[in-house]
Amino acid sequence: MLKHRHFCALTLAITAIALAGCTAAAPETPAAATPSATTAPETCPTGEVDGAVLYLEVVEDERGSYCHVSANPDTLTFPTDIDERLTLDLGVSDDTIKEAQARAASWFIEEVADGPALEKTGDEVRTYFQESGVFDPTYIEDYVALWDETKTTASVITFATTGEKVELARDGEPRLQVNDLTFTKAKPAEDGGKVLPYVVLYADLTGDYRTADGQTWGVDATMRVTYALEGRELGPDGQPAGTFLGGALTSPDGREYPLSTEG
Repeated sequence: MLKHRHFCALTLAITAIALAGCTAAAPETPAAATPSATTAPETCPTGEVDGAVLYLEVVEDERGSYCHVSANPDTLTFPTDIDERLTLDLGVSDDTIKEAQARAASWFIEEVADGPALEKTGDEVRTYFQESGVFDPTYIEDYVALWDETKTTASVITFATTGEKVELARDGEPRLQVNDLTFTKAKPAEDGGKVLPYVVLYADLTGDYRTADGQTWGVDATMRVTYALEGRELGPDGQPAGTFLGGALTSPDGREYPLSTEG
């Protein structure tokens, strides 16, 4: 099976932003009320949440700006299907499963659903696999071969798979609206029947992408995300690993483009 940052632990740091106010004794220097070049617009309130979304930061590129988003951990529901071997064989607590789920959700939204590959062309996708530094070097050529042969990916969302040129909105607001992110199952990883110290989570995502011409593309993705338990470091940069099990991108006129060849 192809491997995308497989079996790694993600360390996620959320930075609190402190805002300093002005004093009544110095009204002539209202520094805190003056927008700076790094101040997020009202459409991207960094660090705040809205439903399933956590606003991260404004990203600038040659076409304008958009608000990069992540998952709001407070809206995540505990998986309903928990394999008892996580507790009996690995001693995994509910708190550990919740931690794995939160980190997997952040990675799923930030790197996959609202990730850097979304608008890349076919040639750029190939280069992304080779040069981005986010894939295990052992499996880069497998990803490149899959792309060259089928124009599909195992765990990256890119509109290049549709064969259409899609430019997403650049108005300072999020290009992705997350409608629902649900984790349905948690189990240990296995190899030949042997239980391994990793939490494997199954997640369903539905959302909408806003395009620059005012249209909407839908996304419906089912992904398996693997999270390494403490002490396991088996990847290039400490991220979880994910593989699509199903789902599709849906064009404004209703055409569906599968995300996975597995289902």
